[in-house]
Amino acid sequence: MACDPLCIGEIPAKYDNSGCDVNLRKYGFTVFGAIKCTAEFTDILDTTAVTSDWATLIASGDVVIGPKFGTFALGDTTTATLTDGCGHPIPEFADTAWTFSTPSTAADYSDEDWYYWFNKYALNYTLFYLDGCEGGNRIYLNDDVITAIRASQGHGAVVGTGAAVPASFPGFNMNITQTPKWSVGPNGPGKAGIWTMAGTFSTAGVVRSAEVPGLRTLLGA
Repeated sequence: MACDPLCIGEIPAKYDNSGCDVNLRKYGFTVFGAIKCTAEFTDILDTTAVTSDWATLIASGDVVIGPKFGTFALGDTTTATLTDGCGHPIPEFADTAWTFSTPSTAADYSDEDWYYWFNKYALNYTLFYLDGCEGGNRIYLNDDVITAIRASQGHGAVVGTGAAVPASFPGFNMNITQTPKWSVGPNGPGKAGIWTMAGTFSTAGVVRSAEVPGLRTLLGA
């Protein structure tokens, strides 16, 4: 790819120091959820019980959380490009594959209904997921929302504005590529079975996260 002729924007200095100290972050996600496309947030940072947008949207079913005891894993990312009039390829969006698996079921077989309806109506929702290994309330949302949260909270040496962060369509557009399926688990027949499903979600590039204090408790995740 040729240099951008406008040459706007800068890469910041590297985030680690020049010494031997290295900060290692654990990798792994256990919780994912979906936000209905009609949902609106006046302040996505507000997690006040009962009265916040998060609380009311959870109560109304417009925000749903996936089964708790599972593994949400990211796969390969492919980037779609457009070509401008000078022949320069321009990244348009990236699709990242994801899978979810869990042995969690329900005694009344209502797990079958949950996966049935999730598969049927997934296109009515945008996807989000939470950091599963470091704990806390770190949520992965689309680039516009994360950028707005960073501006409000501050990031690095930059002081935040403290402003509310309104949001529409805060998650990632998603598709289901593998219909949810209940099948034999890793320990073979006669042992716990496992639900699996797979899909993709679209991003504008590198996926980033932000800390939203109190969110994990509110979600019951």
